[in-house]
Amino acid sequence: MVGHGWVISHCLLVLGLTTTSSSRSLPGNITVAGVFQIHKSTSERCSSDVIKTSVQHLEAVKWVFKRLNENNYIPGRTIGFSIYETCERKDEASSATFRMLNEMETSSDNSLTSAPNILAVIGPESNEETGVVSGILSYLPPEDRIAQIGFSITASRLANASVYPNLFRVVPNDSIEAKVMVSLLKKIGWNYIAILFVDSVHEREAALHLKTLAEEDNICVRLFQELSVSESGGIHVIKLTDFIKKSITIHKIGGLVFYGNADKVESLIFIMNQILEEIAEIPAMIFSGDLRTQVFKDGDSVIEAGKGSFVVSVNKRETTDFAAHWKLLFQNQSYLHEEALTNPWLLDVFENTKQCRPSKDIVCDDLSAEELMSLTDVSLYTSYAIEAAYAIAKSLSLTLEDCGENCQPNPGKVMETLKNVYVDHTQDFVTGDIQDRMTKFDVNHDVVTQNNLPLYDIYNFRDSEGGFDLIKVGEWIDSSLALDLTSVRDYRNGEEILWPHIKKAQCPVGEQCDYCISAAPEIPYAMYYEPGDVLVVALMPIFNRGTGPLMCDGIRLEFGLQVAQGLVFITEKANRKTGVFKDIFPGMHVGLVVLDSCNSALVAEEALITLFKKGVRLLNGTYIQIEDKIIGFIGEQGSTVSLAGYNIIGKKNYVQVSYASTNPVLSDRNLYPLFMRVTTPDDKQGAVMIDIAKQLNYTYIQIVYSVGKYGEGGRDSVREAAGKNKVCIAQEIAVEEFKDYDKILNELRKEWHAKFVIIFLRSHVIGDVMEKLNNQMENGNEFTFLGSEAWGSNKNNLRKNTKLVGSLTVALEMGQQADFNSHLVTLRAGSYPNNPWLKTYLQGKLECHFDSSFDKREARECDDTDTLANYPEFEQDIWTPFAMNTLVAYLLGANQTFFSLCGNEAKVMCPNFHTKPQELIKNMKKVEIDTQQNGQPTRVFDDNGDGMAAYTIYNIQFDLQDSTKLVYKHVGDAPHGQPTHLHHSKLVFPEVVSECPNPQKCLECFPVDVISDPSVIEETDNTVLILGCVLGVALAILSLFLIVTLVKLRTVRNDLQATRDYIHPKRFFDMDTEPRAHDSGEPRYYRDPMNNFQLEAQTTPNPQDE
Repeated sequence: MVGHGWVISHCLLVLGLTTTSSSRSLPGNITVAGVFQIHKSTSERCSSDVIKTSVQHLEAVKWVFKRLNENNYIPGRTIGFSIYETCERKDEASSATFRMLNEMETSSDNSLTSAPNILAVIGPESNEETGVVSGILSYLPPEDRIAQIGFSITASRLANASVYPNLFRVVPNDSIEAKVMVSLLKKIGWNYIAILFVDSVHEREAALHLKTLAEEDNICVRLFQELSVSESGGIHVIKLTDFIKKSITIHKIGGLVFYGNADKVESLIFIMNQILEEIAEIPAMIFSGDLRTQVFKDGDSVIEAGKGSFVVSVNKRETTDFAAHWKLLFQNQSYLHEEALTNPWLLDVFENTKQCRPSKDIVCDDLSAEELMSLTDVSLYTSYAIEAAYAIAKSLSLTLEDCGENCQPNPGKVMETLKNVYVDHTQDFVTGDIQDRMTKFDVNHDVVTQNNLPLYDIYNFRDSEGGFDLIKVGEWIDSSLALDLTSVRDYRNGEEILWPHIKKAQCPVGEQCDYCISAAPEIPYAMYYEPGDVLVVALMPIFNRGTGPLMCDGIRLEFGLQVAQGLVFITEKANRKTGVFKDIFPGMHVGLVVLDSCNSALVAEEALITLFKKGVRLLNGTYIQIEDKIIGFIGEQGSTVSLAGYNIIGKKNYVQVSYASTNPVLSDRNLYPLFMRVTTPDDKQGAVMIDIAKQLNYTYIQIVYSVGKYGEGGRDSVREAAGKNKVCIAQEIAVEEFKDYDKILNELRKEWHAKFVIIFLRSHVIGDVMEKLNNQMENGNEFTFLGSEAWGSNKNNLRKNTKLVGSLTVALEMGQQADFNSHLVTLRAGSYPNNPWLKTYLQGKLECHFDSSFDKREARECDDTDTLANYPEFEQDIWTPFAMNTLVAYLLGANQTFFSLCGNEAKVMCPNFHTKPQELIKNMKKVEIDTQQNGQPTRVFDDNGDGMAAYTIYNIQFDLQDSTKLVYKHVGDAPHGQPTHLHHSKLVFPEVVSECPNPQKCLECFPVDVISDPSVIEETDNTVLILGCVLGVALAILSLFLIVTLVKLRTVRNDLQATRDYIHPKRFFDMDTEPRAHDSGEPRYYRDPMNNFQLEAQTTPNPQDE
């Protein structure tokens, strides 16, 4: 490094840093530097207050090197150890680093005895100081770059070899701790928490990492608060007290996760204890880091607020030999004095406890048993400091072996060796203190985790045989948390509480935690995943669409989870290889992926893009790629979302089969060549609906339809059929989802003559709209409705809507599988652990709440006995059989395609399968299955890839057995490709008229009949003159009639003004509202434009008028 000295010295002068020398702990001809805090900091400088744990870390590293030197570990060489102090300050860490470099540059020569020739650095002990030191050392040229190894630094940001190229560490980083925290929260039932952290870079990063992972796992972080620290290092007690009180009284937080050092933890527990005197219950607490029992005590007294707390820390390893050495230091003052020659701060540690400093001339009183216990506790990170020392030692040994007997290696070579070092502590260091462990580093210089060994420990502050202590209750091993819940204790009003009755940080019973629902991840990361050798991916709405882009709302209790569960059921059947599946993918497991579209085109696209880019998300938050196993896609339900999905699925060359999309545009194979569906398109349904209207003599109608592809496609099909059949559409009313349902009736009344109303609304909208109309209508005669297949025979749309009696619906139906009904009614919350939505669905259906729910407005708690069998009106959703048959047809067609393209012996997907989707379509069109469950297999698809299901026509009537209930009465059918047949004798409907009120209204629908027959045109030319004459005479007569009428009206007006007997102007123009003529003297009534009965004013007949 000769040549850098002037630059370093100049930097030191400019920065005003001291150039005092280091403390030489061990002499040696190759040197390792140790950067330790040693003393606490004041506002401007180092204090005289020694840090026991830092001195212990230093001693542990010195102890390793001393033993290795005594055993001639590196033949002919001894490892020296130089100490640089930081006093918990970043500026001192920077100064120490420059001092280190300056001392290396100013060495008098390059002989082996020249001091110090630093080849590696251990420390510092804090993340911030480590970043500073690494930032300086990393700027050195590669050949002079000094390797730096940390043993107590956990910040995730330091795991970046491009930013910190010289930095290594032997302790796991905070990204793993965040996973441990989330697993702990889930196991103890916490999902409604606050995170509080000290204002520092490390604590903020750790807290933010936890927040991100927690929210991905549906744990609601209701409050995320930084705790400001004063210049002296203390916390603002008033601000902290106010925050905690608000979190309890306003937000009702039951659990707090805190990031801060031991001093801040002590302050927090003290404040919590004060609040406990005012408020009966305070949040339970989880802490991170190296804490001791004394943190939870005030002298000898246990602080009540700290009882039951959890502590998460890196695994504390046994260091038997060093622990014995450390204890002997404070039991034997002669031994202490001897070791203090290479670690003088040992005397400070002793003096702080005994107020006496031993020396050759001074012998202090022996430590009491209690004093000895407080001094001889081994720090959490001491074993990691020992591991770091051994890793450095082996790297030095290997480098010197390659270098030769008398060479002086440069630091860059040592660092290159450290990158690839593999330390087997049992084999490499017989005298070591961390046996059965291996040390090696990954590409970011983080230590590689070792299987079957714990990385983190979980402690519970609880009562035990020796009094209150931190008792180990769990370990993080092999990426999972093993937690002994039977050992966990909580405390309430002095009483010890056992699991499962401990305090759980959850949304309070009786409330809905709206923040947690609205703050859920904007993109639906959750998905159902059953692994398999071949996979079908389903896209369907499990939750409702939210108010903003990529937002989801509450779970759908109809047409969602149950449909998905039908696919799960069919997948399980397929893997049993029986029935129609006996030859399905032999020797292979069929898997299933279900993505939630939230009934939103944007969400569906995002879910598909995520699937193709990242793969499926496992329950632990990681992703795996599956695209090479996908045989195809099922979905979506709504036409709008199906079209959005096709934009991605089709471009990836997969076949998409919908189980419920009916928009006619999806039949266009020029636009959608890889799209199929099991449902009949709406252009056929529109014709059926108009046929029903014609058979009932309804020629003047209205349409209410959903905005979007489904509703608009249905509207268009009705338009087309109406035009062909001379049925006039008076009005078309568009309905946006969840908007202005209460205004629909007023719109219908604007065309009140059109009493027959066709409903083309989406399935999840119909119930709310019809309930609103039923409540607003004055009677059941005001309008009669005809619902599309989305209404069908869904009983939930009837409810108590008695004014719907007489209305009709058109249904697409497939037979229900009886064994699936049995499967559904036995589902429990834990039936499918890999189904992230089942618990929420059951809670909504059964009107109870689970512990983990954010909606606990239902007071009753769900239990293991709660199933859908307890739901009095539970039935299969109308689309469930369609989805199940879609999957059956897909698997059968894909099975044939797979073996024809990939070979009879194939066990994995081959490229041909993905490159020839038309072969799959051809085979699916041939599939015949028993869709009606009547034992008669039929084709599922027509030649165009559309469904061939028949329409069933229902009439809403009162139940003959219970007149308070409404039922669907089967009154007709419209088989595929056949005429509509309506059983008029079975119908019950209001005697209403739905026809044009006057010729002008009809002309608005059909202004002129277009004549296209040439023979008619020829005949017309011959009669033009005659028609002209007739028309002229007719106009003359009409003019005379109008003059007479105006004179007559003037006379009537004068008479009315005289008597002030006003008549509603509607009675002159709407013939339907005129009172019926009769001869009796009884009062006469007429129906006004709002369909209300009104009493007609009585007058005395005038014989001349008759």
